[in-house]
Amino acid sequence: MASNNEVDKNENVQQKLAAVLAEVEEQRYLLESAAANGKLLAEKYFVLEMERDALAIRCERLMKAVVLEPDSPPQQQTAIQKCIDLEQRLHTYEREKETHEDMLASQEQEIVFWRTKAMSCMKEHTQLKEAYEQLEKEHEMNVHAKNHLSTIAKRIQIERDELMGQVRDLTSRIADLSERDARWTMANDIKQQKIQRLEATVAELEEINAALEEAKREMQRKVVDRQHDVEHMKDTIDGLKRSLGSMEQEYQILLGKTAMAAPNKDEEPTEATPLVPRKKSSPPKPPRQTTIVWAWSTICGVIGSVLQQVHDFAMGIVNYASRSYHSLTD
Repeated sequence: MASNNEVDKNENVQQKLAAVLAEVEEQRYLLESAAANGKLLAEKYFVLEMERDALAIRCERLMKAVVLEPDSPPQQQTAIQKCIDLEQRLHTYEREKETHEDMLASQEQEIVFWRTKAMSCMKEHTQLKEAYEQLEKEHEMNVHAKNHLSTIAKRIQIERDELMGQVRDLTSRIADLSERDARWTMANDIKQQKIQRLEATVAELEEINAALEEAKREMQRKVVDRQHDVEHMKDTIDGLKRSLGSMEQEYQILLGKTAMAAPNKDEEPTEATPLVPRKKSSPPKPPRQTTIVWAWSTICGVIGSVLQQVHDFAMGIVNYASRSYHSLTD
């Protein structure tokens, strides 16, 4: 828009300069014409001046001739008529001279006027020439600025395209981040719910832990009691073993005595042994389990079952704690 205004301004100045130059040419032509007319009028004036002088001399000569020749009336009349004619012609020449003088004065005034106007036109021409040169410089500066602005506009367009690409990238990233933020918000809500459930679970676990601690202390007390019972039972078992050893010795002695008192297996039954049938030879049987051995095995079974229950209870606590820990980490 600014460049269009500058172009219009330059065109207007050029048109004004052309008009002033045409006017200067016209004034120069008029001055030359006026100078030529003045020269012609001056020459004519000088010719008329010479003719006037000649007529004046002739008129004076005729007047002298009239004075010298008073006796010749026809010639005098002719001379008088010639004088009158010459005087009329002289007056005519004087009027023409005055007219030419007036014309010369008017032409001189006109020449002065046009010379003044020509000087003002020359000054205006000089000013317009300087203005034109200034406008040419401004035009060159404007062309340079226009080229510079074109380069800047292209650069700005390139930067704008780059910025538009960055804006599109940022818009897509913002959309992705918004979607991710929505997912994170949802995940955060889910985690908050999990945290609330886990807090409730932790509270329950704390209660269970307190109960387990109480059960553990109770179990420790029971284990201590069981240890005392086991030690007491060990002492009892040791006593029973000693008693069992003495009873086995007595049993062996009794068996020996019974074997010595028993009849021969190959003999026929007698009256002393009517109820003892003959037995076939068979492999020896292992001795029967005594009451002490049965009691010992029973006690060992009870202790093993108690220890197994304690082990199962402890493993259940460990498994529950492990599942609770994994649910917390998830």
